[in-house]
Amino acid sequence: MKPFLLIGALCLVLAIGITGCGSGDATSSETQESRSAATADDSASATDDSGASIPDDEGKNSGEDDSEGNAKPEESSPEPASPNVAIGDYEGEGPFSAVSGQGGNKKPRFTPTGEPAPKQVVTRDLEVGSGPAARNGDEASVYFAGAIYETGKVQLYGWPPSAPSVIELGTGLYGKSWEKTIEGMQVGGIRQVILPSSEFAQGKPVDYVIVMTGLKPKSGA
Repeated sequence: MKPFLLIGALCLVLAIGITGCGSGDATSSETQESRSAATADDSASATDDSGASIPDDEGKNSGEDDSEGNAKPEESSPEPASPNVAIGDYEGEGPFSAVSGQGGNKKPRFTPTGEPAPKQVVTRDLEVGSGPAARNGDEASVYFAGAIYETGKVQLYGWPPSAPSVIELGTGLYGKSWEKTIEGMQVGGIRQVILPSSEFAQGKPVDYVIVMTGLKPKSGA
């Protein structure tokens, strides 16, 4: 009987050992799963943190891009200032109408004196400019406003906000007599000119104000 008891005891011990080993394996598996879950949670948390921070960083970057984008056009192509021609108030004299500046981009006002219109071209300088005088063949940049002599109504003009007219003096594109009156003007000068009726097809004399804004000498001069 003793051998059988010994064999039974050994089997019992082995059974307990096997059960213990199985329990240890299960505990280890649970621990690994728990660690894996914790690692996954940590990874998810890190992804969330990164995901939350990326839009902020992208937002900052896009803000910098926007800021640079807004600044670059101002540096590379600044919006030009609106042209402004300052015309003062000048009393009438002889056949010349009184001229009044209206400020901003408004064309000047002409008030006829009631004198008979001259039979030839006449001029007077309202303001004298500075620098070299315009000569035949030069390119002059000018603003102008022309009024019917008897009524003072402005009908012919090249005035702000348009760019100044660039005229090669002597070509006759604007009329040789009118271009001739620009000769001798300097940049910044303002000249009043009366062209008689013989200069116009409609047969009406015109009173002009001409403002010189720029001058380019004739090539090779």
